[in-house]
Amino acid sequence: MDGSEHHGTLTRREAALLGWVAEGRSNREIAREMHLSSHTIKHLIERLIQKLGARNRIELAAWAGCHGHYRPLSPAPGTIPEQRSVDRCAP
Repeated sequence: MDGSEHHGTLTRREAALLGWVAEGRSNREIAREMHLSSHTIKHLIERLIQKLGARNRIELAAWAGCHGHYRPLSPAPGTIPEQRSVDRCAP
């Protein structure tokens, strides 16, 4: 999954949708936020998967994080074990 050639062509709607997918929101939750039906959200996500060359929602979420569309909150110190830094965005 690359999708880098499409990064600059995301619409505002697609960028918002991508962020919500990366947060782990369900189609129903996203539909409420966007005032659309769950069916429409499913269709929009399918189009976004194709546009970015992803295989599924998980890859969409990964793409969002690697391209600045999602920044997870940092956990409070001491709440999770120390982890090695791994560049998951490398080709």
